[in-house]
Amino acid sequence: MGKIKLAPSILSADISNLYNDVRRAEDAGAEYLHIDVMDGHFVKNITFGTNVVSALRDKSKMVFDVHLMIDNPNEDNINAFRRAGADIITVHAEVVHDLEGISKIIRNTGARAGISINPDTPLDTIIGQAKSFDMVLLMTVVPGLGGQAYIHSVTRKIEELKRYIDEQGLDIDIEVDGGINAQNINIPVMAGANVIVAGSAVFGCADISATVMELREAKNGKRGEAMKAYIFLAGEVEDYSFLRSYFECDDYKNGKILTVCADGGIKHAEKLGIKVDIVIGDMDSVGSQDFNGVKTLVYPKDKDKTDGWLAVDYALDNGCDDITIFGALGGRFDHSWGNVFLLKYIAKRNGVGRIADSKRQIFFVDKFLKLDKNMLGHGEKPKYVSVFSAGDMAEGVTLKGFKYPLDNAVLLLDDGIGISNEFADDTASVSVERGELLVIVEM
Repeated sequence: MGKIKLAPSILSADISNLYNDVRRAEDAGAEYLHIDVMDGHFVKNITFGTNVVSALRDKSKMVFDVHLMIDNPNEDNINAFRRAGADIITVHAEVVHDLEGISKIIRNTGARAGISINPDTPLDTIIGQAKSFDMVLLMTVVPGLGGQAYIHSVTRKIEELKRYIDEQGLDIDIEVDGGINAQNINIPVMAGANVIVAGSAVFGCADISATVMELREAKNGKRGEAMKAYIFLAGEVEDYSFLRSYFECDDYKNGKILTVCADGGIKHAEKLGIKVDIVIGDMDSVGSQDFNGVKTLVYPKDKDKTDGWLAVDYALDNGCDDITIFGALGGRFDHSWGNVFLLKYIAKRNGVGRIADSKRQIFFVDKFLKLDKNMLGHGEKPKYVSVFSAGDMAEGVTLKGFKYPLDNAVLLLDDGIGISNEFADDTASVSVERGELLVIVEM
């Protein structure tokens, strides 16, 4: 694996102005050009053929990364795309029965060989034969259409594949394709991907050159860590002075926190007098408003997710892996309890989430949680912690930095009780080897 390379996808380009779009992307520093070939069978769309590849070949020095989303990749069509100018030819494992054989066909043309899997295809399908290929492409959206959101469950596949490549000492690129933009590009990069396909994020914007440069800066780490998000739900807030302290931090002042309101949660932002980035939901609590020009994302009233769930999805899809939720515990008990399950959802998508009010914060933990006054957002040192099993049993529960340290304990849901403890150090941690925990921190 070499340096991180950017591969704009012409699937989202203006076909009537294709050459100029490609030239602007190359001039801005893109290293690869990703060309999606669709046959109308493996995916519903029909896109580009060898004529597009050959028409662009003598006008660009970029590496032509041809992705065959077709249900019958064979020696004839592989040779045809190589003759047209493809440098890398990738086929899908879902339609190939002899992975080693197809790799030989591709490599015999002089092109580099790639193998791809869809988001719901197990990594085990290809990992044992990955050494036969020069690149593995993990789809991070359902293939066939541009403009979809990044599927975060694929991040763990990237990590697993990267570990395997490193352990085996292989020289294989990991490419990812789908839903990647400047806000979330660090997620697959940090997991181990080094070839990043971006379609709508590049060709779907007004200034292609500026967007490519922004993506290049982001993948080189100039944007820092993934952003944080503050989400307002519609439940009651007892203490606005406590809530206001969260918006006095440097991250918020420097624009590093995405602020999302779920429908009626906008009332809290208005009370605080703060700027929000977006209001999301069916708007049954607030009606049709322009919110002083704030962006809105309106869903039908028969949607299958709560407004809070939609707000969390939006934050995660935009690269936020640290999410604080306000207004989640006031009002109806069933709403409050349902909001706690948002924390589990955030954890499953590789983020850290917390529910915060003036007296406590609630976390869901399936691996490790570090606790300190900076992480809690308002600079106040926490006092107490309570830890409960969030499933039938939690094993290997360890608490460090508390008055009564705990090592490798077992918690059972049937016990009906958890562990209560006092903070002893400025920094503490809670971890679990198997199972899941609900952690409540009292101020």
